[in-house]
Amino acid sequence: TAINATNTNANAKDSNMQDNIASQETHTAKENEAMMILEIIRKWEYRNKQSNDNIYDTTKPTVSKFTLRKNSEVLKGYIIEPNGPDSIKSGQHKRIPIGKYKAKWHLSSLKLDNGSYRARRVDLPTQQTNKFSKIVLCCDSRCKHKAKRHSHIIPLLYNENVPEWRGILIHIGSKRTDTDGCLLPGFELNDSDNPTEFQAGSTTNATAELLMQIIMHDEVSYQKQIEIPNFEIVIKEEYNNE
Repeated sequence: TAINATNTNANAKDSNMQDNIASQETHTAKENEAMMILEIIRKWEYRNKQSNDNIYDTTKPTVSKFTLRKNSEVLKGYIIEPNGPDSIKSGQHKRIPIGKYKAKWHLSSLKLDNGSYRARRVDLPTQQTNKFSKIVLCCDSRCKHKAKRHSHIIPLLYNENVPEWRGILIHIGSKRTDTDGCLLPGFELNDSDNPTEFQAGSTTNATAELLMQIIMHDEVSYQKQIEIPNFEIVIKEEYNNE
């Protein structure tokens, strides 16, 4: 009996040791996983040149180029944000400051002053529905939003200066009036020299493809709607039209 008890304890210790080793290996694998970086470089902003202090033209957006990388280049496109100046405060409909940001998956649901709700979203393009349906948590028929297949689970940006409650999201939108400070991806601009919006349909495809790549980078964080590991958003400025 004593020998059997000893063997049982030894087996339990071996099992615990193996579990600890497996846990450490999983943790190490996550730490060693390649970083995914979304680099956003602001290239166009607009100012009212007739004004003495050359203030920003708030009717026009800030337009950036984005590159998504993980070991090598994954995706390229453009981003539309509000025009300057930058702000860390909410409710001002301004762009966020340059810098490095983390992101987490967030279920968008914004209550308006009139008591109604407005939720930001990503739509599923027809040609991408099949590959999206396997990983994206889509809304069902109970959702009041009447667009085609879509999801309200989208990335939320934050850092030590811009808190989560600032509500900076990545979602579809084609022009300045579609954003209160959030980032709108697109593939095609309306003008190569002085762009102010995306061409029709551009934002749907770009937002879907960008979010799909981020989801595939770490599906667990998407399913649990938590911070995305080994992922960083870097916003810089290199203006073309200064």
